[in-house]
Amino acid sequence: MSLGSLDNIADLLSGAVKAAEKSTKLTSVFQNKRLDGKLVRSTGLLYLDYKMGGGIPSGKIIGISSDEHMGKSALMAEMTWEQLQDGGFTVYFDGEGTQDPIFLGKRGIDYQRYRGKRNKNGDLIPGQRDKVWFYQPHTGDQFKKYIHMLCGSLPENRELQKPPLLFGLDSALSIVSGDIAENIDGNNTAMHAKMYSELLPIVNASLLRSGASLVYTNQLREDVGAGFKGMGDTKYEPGGKALGFFASCRIRLQKSKAKT
Repeated sequence: MSLGSLDNIADLLSGAVKAAEKSTKLTSVFQNKRLDGKLVRSTGLLYLDYKMGGGIPSGKIIGISSDEHMGKSALMAEMTWEQLQDGGFTVYFDGEGTQDPIFLGKRGIDYQRYRGKRNKNGDLIPGQRDKVWFYQPHTGDQFKKYIHMLCGSLPENRELQKPPLLFGLDSALSIVSGDIAENIDGNNTAMHAKMYSELLPIVNASLLRSGASLVYTNQLREDVGAGFKGMGDTKYEPGGKALGFFASCRIRLQKSKAKT
């Protein structure tokens, strides 16, 4: 193909792109932008920031997994605190019902400090703003609908930046689908996987559009069958493959062996 024909194609594409963007309402992203460590939100741990390329980017899903009592909730609380300290907003989904004001307060998250003053009716006083919201959802549908509605209210922002809003889910397996709630004797493992395969595409699209990010925790499980087959690592992250597919970064916490 000659250079002249390439120039003709470039001219044709230039006009077609403008028409396609107008018709589909798509906008080109990452124009005149460069990668910069200041465009991400710190996790609160310098070493983890280094491994993640600076911290939590916008519009992404971050997964934290480990065995029990390894500090997943503490790490999420640290990320939440960094988000608030840096001027951002956060929504904390405590699906396990294990958080309390004392735990969060010890990690710098004074719930009342980041909530605006209210009148006697419980409404915000003019000029006051909330920066943190705390919920204990029961179903995946509540979780999905809430994120979709909040992200839909934000202006479209697909550029490289710090996430203006951080969603935290502790933990992924603590919320259930309507199928599990109605049929507690069913195959819960399969139902969880089906739930996330249905809700994560919607959640991921909402995050990409708004620039908000989601951090979730998940407790590793033991695959007994894998041990008998000699497959080495017998730990796996439950919830189906959709969690791993949509997660841009997956953090796994584990105990380090003492040096002798």
